[in-house]
Amino acid sequence: MRPGHRGGAVSVSVGYRLAPEHPFPAAVDDALAVVGAVLAGDTGLRIDTGRVAVAGDSAGANLAAVVAQQ
Repeated sequence: MRPGHRGGAVSVSVGYRLAPEHPFPAAVDDALAVVGAVLAGDTGLRIDTGRVAVAGDSAGANLAAVVAQQ
């Protein structure tokens, strides 16, 4: 295995739109769209869609919590 792939996990980073140029709910919409694409298998990545986690820190943690609740 290559370094960084020992856990067998795929990491996807969401480059969500930021305020004030893109007001609420732009960031939430972006995060939901990416996770929706991952769960639908529309990313072209080899992801077990039955084993998906969301995480983040700071504002990303808030987005992860919203996505998880949806």
